[in-house]
Amino acid sequence: VYTAHVLHGELARLRGLETTTLAQRGEARAFAEADVLSAPSRFVEARLRRESSISAPIVLTPLAVSDSPGARRSAERRVGSVTPARILMASRFADVNGISEVLGALPRLLTAHAEVELVIAGGLPENRKAERRWRRRFDAALEPLGAAERGRVLFAGWLRGEALAEAYRRATLLWAPSWIETFGLTVAEGQLHGLCVLACRGGAVDERVEDGVSGRLCAARDAEALLSATLGLLADPAATRAMGLEAARRSREAGLWQHVLPAWLG
Repeated sequence: VYTAHVLHGELARLRGLETTTLAQRGEARAFAEADVLSAPSRFVEARLRRESSISAPIVLTPLAVSDSPGARRSAERRVGSVTPARILMASRFADVNGISEVLGALPRLLTAHAEVELVIAGGLPENRKAERRWRRRFDAALEPLGAAERGRVLFAGWLRGEALAEAYRRATLLWAPSWIETFGLTVAEGQLHGLCVLACRGGAVDERVEDGVSGRLCAARDAEALLSATLGLLADPAATRAMGLEAARRSREAGLWQHVLPAWLG
């Protein structure tokens, strides 16, 4: 059984690569050798069914998340609360995760909104050299701004466990600007904490976020769209909070492991 957590062929297409990568070759070999292909979302299932070279059965086995008392308390605290505008982005640093679009939107966001803070939790823990290159790009984007604006951007590093949960609790909006997601673990975790998610259309996140009801969706690879949607959400904190709470309700009704595992086994 091979579970397609990453679609290397799709990523290569989005990046406009003209040569086949080692990851693509490995993926093609795994697809060919599999007796069963497991798709973690309807988006992945549809992409796999478009591949004429795949002969193995394709089974939809949606992924899910586990609830926790801390996540429930985090969502409950948001009811009627007014907290400082704090955006969280928890992501690996990569072009396909929308980092370039964040770089394009961030300086104008900090200029347009005098109070918003951005916490960037992530990096490339297995490739510090590449991580430093991305950090230099962040520094270059922020360099024209004043010290006050630059001070509202916090690089938290790679967070796990309770440290990441605390970042979810303290945020008021979650940025998820990836070009595609095959599931969207950060999105699912943030929703359990009652966070409104701003994500990009075109991947599995569409299955978790109903635009304007349980979060917001914007065009992928578009810094202007990311900026506009963010400013709209910051301008209406009550609606933003309501969308996050609706996402938390939906996740607890249908997005936990106890909801999806019976379908796997049935």
